[in-house]
Formats: sequence, C-alpha cells, structure tokens
Amino acid sequence: MDLNNDVDLKKILRQQESLRAIIESISSELELRPLLTLIVQHACELLDADRGTIGLVDEERQLVRTEAVYKMPPGELGSEMPVGVGLAGKVLASQQPLILGQYGDLDTPLQPDLIEDAVIGLPIFWRDEMIGFFGIGADPPRRFDAQDVELLTQLARHAAIAIENARLFAAEKRRAARQRTLARIGEIISGTLELDELLQTAVTAIREHLHFTDAGFLLPEEDDPETLVLVARSGLYADLLPPTYRQSIHEGIIGAAARTRRPTLTTDAMNDPRYLPIPGANNIRSVIGIPVIVAEQLLGVLNVESADLLTEEDMALLNIVGDQLGAAITTARLFNQMQRNLAETQLLYETSRRMTNAFDVDDVIEAYLQHVAVRGRYICTVALYEFDAFDERTAVIVRGVWSPDEDLRLVRRRLPYIRDALDPL
Repeated sequence: MDLNNDVDLKKILRQQESLRAIIESISSELELRPLLTLIVQHACELLDADRGTIGLVDEERQLVRTEAVYKMPPGELGSEMPVGVGLAGKVLASQQPLILGQYGDLDTPLQPDLIEDAVIGLPIFWRDEMIGFFGIGADPPRRFDAQDVELLTQLARHAAIAIENARLFAAEKRRAARQRTLARIGEIISGTLELDELLQTAVTAIREHLHFTDAGFLLPEEDDPETLVLVARSGLYADLLPPTYRQSIHEGIIGAAARTRRPTLTTDAMNDPRYLPIPGANNIRSVIGIPVIVAEQLLGVLNVESADLLTEEDMALLNIVGDQLGAAITTARLFNQMQRNLAETQLLYETSRRMTNAFDVDDVIEAYLQHVAVRGRYICTVALYEFDAFDERTAVIVRGVWSPDEDLRLVRRRLPYIRDALDPL
C-alpha cells in the first residue's frame, strides 16, 4: 500500500513538474494560433493522451470553433459545434467538465472513427466566462479520472491567461496595423483634387487595405437629395451592380445611414429587413454605412460589406475615414469651383478681347456665340433690330444661333417685327 502511494506521489510530482514547464513554455508565446497548438499538444502529453483539440467560444453565435488540433482526423480544424452538439457543444451547454468512457456515448458524436476513445471535455474560463474548450481523447484501455480533470483544470487556468494575453497582443497589432492603414488611406485620399478620381481611388483603397468584400460611395442626386447615386465602387459592387445604380434614402442600410445621419452597422445582413441584397452575393454577413457630413450637409454615404463579422471597432475606424473623405470632398469641390471660376474669367477676357478687336458685326456675334458654346449651358440666338427712317423697329434679323445639336451658325433670317417688352412705353 505504501509502495502504491509512493508511486502515485512520484507520478503527481512528475505531472506537476511537467505542468510548470508547460506553463513556462506557453507564457512566452503571444501569437494565438501557435499558442493554442502548443497548449493542446502539451495537454495531451501531460495526460498521456493520444489526441486532442482546443476550441474558442463564439459568444455571439453560441458555438465552439476548433482552433487547434493534435493528431486529430482531417477536417476537425475549423469545425463549429453549436450548443449541445458534439463533445464541445455538451460542455458549452453544461459549463462543466465531462468524462466519458467512450466518445460514442455522446448523443451526437462527430468523429465516427473515434467512438471507442475515452474522452475529457473541459471548459476554459476567464473571469467566470467560458472562453474555450479542451477536448482530449485516448485509445483503449486508457480511462480518464477526476485526477486527470484536476490536472487539466490547472492547465486550463494558465491557458486562459495565455489566451487573453495573446488576444490583447493581437488586438494591439490590429490597432497598430489599422492606424498605419488609416494613414495610408488618408494619403491616397489627399493625393488628387479631381472628385471622381478621388472617390474611386478612396473606395478601392478602403476595400483592399481593410479587406472588405465590397465598398462603394454614393452621392445625393443634385435634383433629388432623397435619391443616392453610386459614383464609386469596388469588389462585388463593381461586378454585380449596374453602372447607373441609385436608391432612395428610405431604403437599405445605406438609406438608414443617410436618413439618420448616424453610422449604421448590421451583423446579420441577410436577416435584417433593412438590407438590400446584391443579386448574386449570398454570403454577406455584415454591412456598415457611414454618412459623410460637413457643416451639417450630407455629402454622401460610404458603404462596405463583408462576409465576415464586422464590429463597432470597424465602424469607428470607417467613421474616421468618412471624416477624411468629407474634408477631401470639400477641398476637391472648392478647387473645382476655383478652376471653373478661373476658366470663366479667362473665357470672358478672351471673348471681350475678341469683341473689342472685331471689325464687323459678324465677328462680334461669332465671338459671343463661341463664348456661349464653350460654357455649353444655354441655347442662344442673337438678333438685331432693323429701323425705318423714323427710328421705328420694322424687322428682326436673326444673325447667329448656337445649340448643342447644331453648333454655331451665322445666318441672316429676316422676321417681321412684333412689339415686345423692349419697346419704350
């Protein structure tokens, strides 16, 4: 009896020494996927088990996703187990360790080749919340007991700390990467003052650098501010939407962002009644609409869609991009207006110079009509009155016409005079 106790004590001491070495090993790894792979391998070695998995809980979707495996059959990595399904689903439902003499005793075993394995399913807790799952298996005749559960529970406590540290490290890396991306997008946006080019370049950069499925920018229609017109597109927007796509601000996630003038996020697009699906795109999960507002004026809406889960963090990032776009759009429009004003001044000067130096009436009319033609805004007719010896108007002589359809024509068309508003009272 004493001999057996001595053997058990030596075994426990070896296990505790192994556990300390494992804890030291996993404490130095900050990349999540390698960390999880290391943890599950050490867990199997610690329990003298043949294979194992470690999964993380998706709280929003209420399932466990396998993130690392050790000597498991193909297809296990990345598998998802909802509440009550498989070993992980059972543990997720009960939030308690589960020991089975045979894996096949489960109501829903997901690995038919392993049904004779003895298994332990163990929750991994962080601050009273289940964040992960151990699934450990062994070939017969190995059987697990309460001591194995206790040993694995000790490892799980340290694994939880390591997982949270890795998540914090990953979040910081993402934050730093997004700041770099934000700066890069800002550089791209500020790289041109041509509005159409600016918007298209920005939308392409946003989709490519932030890895969205598609991205687009919509402007309010000039004559109908309740209609939004897609003026820049990238990804599925470019492939599947017609070139003249437009929509009401009373429809869709985009419309909700425009109407409320608040950033709008949905993480379940296909079941969101506001979402207007793109024909041919059936895997969109998340949509964000960002209203771009300057001085209380809606300049447009930036819209992105993703097959992945987008978060409030993504929306906050895009809100910053929206501010950058607002400033860039305002600058581009001011620049374009200055260019138009300058061109108008130059045109007026050139027209005035030509008219001053003209030698006959036709030269004056031609110079004026060419000025009208360059502006391209109005149909214009130049007519001169004909007077009799008593200085009374007797006829109207049409001397020149410009229209977009017929261009500039110098003519002499005589029309009978009819009294008009230019006659003296």
